[in-house]
Amino acid sequence: MVRRLFSVIFLSALASACGGENTSSDGDVSASACGESGVTANGAWMRAASDTRPTSAIYVTLCNGEDVADALTGVTIAGVETVEIHETIETEDGLSSMVPIEKIDLPPGAPVTLKHGGAHIMLIGLTESFPAGGAATATLEFENAPSVEISVDIKEAMHQGGGH
Repeated sequence: MVRRLFSVIFLSALASACGGENTSSDGDVSASACGESGVTANGAWMRAASDTRPTSAIYVTLCNGEDVADALTGVTIAGVETVEIHETIETEDGLSSMVPIEKIDLPPGAPVTLKHGGAHIMLIGLTESFPAGGAATATLEFENAPSVEISVDIKEAMHQGGGH
């Protein structure tokens, strides 16, 4: 019973890190934006975090401008102990749950949006504060394309209730 309670508390803490505002319209990308070669990232943002909130998530729209499929396979960011790629799924009992996944597929010429309630980059064990209004630098790693360094805007989250 204690183990189950701990699991529920832990998952709730992770889910709250992924709560917040949805990607704004400036994060949306049309398919024509994939005309650039390589993988591009637009509208990257994360929830503000501090020592009282040691988790967060990055949301971004990725666009693969190559003729072959690619995939996001990893992310690094200073001040974070663990970075995982997650997907939000609905369980059989109707609750939302996050599960780690190995990669996010990036088909040629099509934007893929990482967003609240879907696939996202989970930041666990933050060792630095990430105050709203600032920016952080993250490096995205891919199966085929070279790594891409991006600037991630830090925004104050708006509580949406209901967890992830």
